[in-house]
Amino acid sequence: MPLKNCKGVSLIELLLAALLMTFVMVTLSIALPHASKNEIQNRQRTVANNFAQDQLDALKGEVYDQLDTTQTLVPTAFSGPTCDCTTADYSQLVSRSTVVVNTTYTAATCVSWVSPPTWTPLCASAPGGDPGFKNITVRVSWSTGETTSTVIKQSLLSRT
Repeated sequence: MPLKNCKGVSLIELLLAALLMTFVMVTLSIALPHASKNEIQNRQRTVANNFAQDQLDALKGEVYDQLDTTQTLVPTAFSGPTCDCTTADYSQLVSRSTVVVNTTYTAATCVSWVSPPTWTPLCASAPGGDPGFKNITVRVSWSTGETTSTVIKQSLLSRT
């Protein structure tokens, strides 16, 4: 009996379809958790960036002469002879925290004098005194499991 006129699906076609479906399901089961993890990390980074920007905007709204440098407020925050906010110990600085979707974000701020045109950080004891520019650095950190992430935003504030 010839099979040319038979309607239906052969066993080989059925096995190939099952194999293809299995491949698709395994691929999706591997890809979706990674996509979900990336989406959570991106959301956390966005929240941290917004929190840092809010802190930065609030400080930029301060009167220049009333915004004290970190060296004045917490002299032990700097381990060396420089007053560079990139090397400051942020755990010693006053911080603010917010909780969003069970994640605690902590923002600490460092303010230092900087001298143009190289924008070199200066300490309060620098010859010539206040150059008229302050660098504001906001560092936001948060933890997910055993991983701590950080966002840093900076801006300049001038006397004029």
